[in-house]
Amino acid sequence: MSMDKTKFPSPFGGRALHFKADEPHMLGWYLDNVEELCTAYHAKTDDEKKWVAIRYAAPELQREWVNLERYKDGTYEEFVKELYMNYPEAKKAEKGSVMLLDKPTRPRACFLVRSSKSRKNPYASFARRLREIAQNNVIKLKYQLSDELDLSDRREEERRGHTIASYPDIAVLQPHICAPLSAPVLKAVKNYLLQTFEVSEDEWGKISFLDGGDKIRGADLVESSEKNMTREASFIKKYSHEVDVNRNFRHKPVLLQREIVYGQLLRVIEFHADIPSAPDDNGRLVQQARTVWLAVIRPVKLLGKSKRLGIPFYKDNAPIEVVDVDDLSCLVARIPDHEPGPPRWALCERQDAMGAGEENEE
Repeated sequence: MSMDKTKFPSPFGGRALHFKADEPHMLGWYLDNVEELCTAYHAKTDDEKKWVAIRYAAPELQREWVNLERYKDGTYEEFVKELYMNYPEAKKAEKGSVMLLDKPTRPRACFLVRSSKSRKNPYASFARRLREIAQNNVIKLKYQLSDELDLSDRREEERRGHTIASYPDIAVLQPHICAPLSAPVLKAVKNYLLQTFEVSEDEWGKISFLDGGDKIRGADLVESSEKNMTREASFIKKYSHEVDVNRNFRHKPVLLQREIVYGQLLRVIEFHADIPSAPDDNGRLVQQARTVWLAVIRPVKLLGKSKRLGIPFYKDNAPIEVVDVDDLSCLVARIPDHEPGPPRWALCERQDAMGAGEENEE
């Protein structure tokens, strides 16, 4: 990436970098800031670096520096050496200062450099900072307040972290966002859950809502036969769960919405999992066994509702889904439509069925 001169900060701003003729001892500080600007704005060649060094000097110094021999013909390093030769005060000011530290050592001294309030007399600020650090350490050791008086950035970050009871020794830290998971991440989460909580082999062919509720058959395990007068009691109404509205649009974010769906119950799976709960008195996570019943459903694709009867019709099925049995609402009857055209079925329910009034309100 080449240097763009238009993006450099203006030398006329109130907080802009300056080097004045009456402050020759500040030359080392000025050239250090010039190097930072060169790095930030991609000034890489010798001519570009010399242009930056000239830009923020006082006008009378600019006219003087451009006539230096090494500015015209030398490298940037040779130009800097010539500047130091013309400003012996700069060498004297840097003796014993942070400016002469080797570059690998400078980052370790940055906490002192940041504490300086005066460019002309930085040592008073350094001494004050070192005294405060020493006093703070003595108080921490004497009164055992290491955690309370820990003023480090890491301590402040951990203090603002988020913890949960299931992980008493771990905290999550900023940055924090609330956004739908991407498709690859969502798939990875599903794979982890499947590997961690193995689905058992217990499967059931019927489900009954107690206290007079419907009894629904699973089509995969219970055969239906019109010859033997067996009623096909496998179609259900209104299992509602979170559905991605944008599931057919790959590049759109996941947008979950509650939906009411008709479908056919295929079977019920018994799902056993030892899920970690809150820690006990000793801080250890307690595994609690939980059993979940999952209904395997083949949803139907509704064509719409009859204007005269107000009942839905369908022709095709949708891909198989799995929901909690609590999401099942009631049994519905499937009646073939004898109108000419492709075969389709109507889905009817009793008026006193659970959830019937709720749909009418919607």
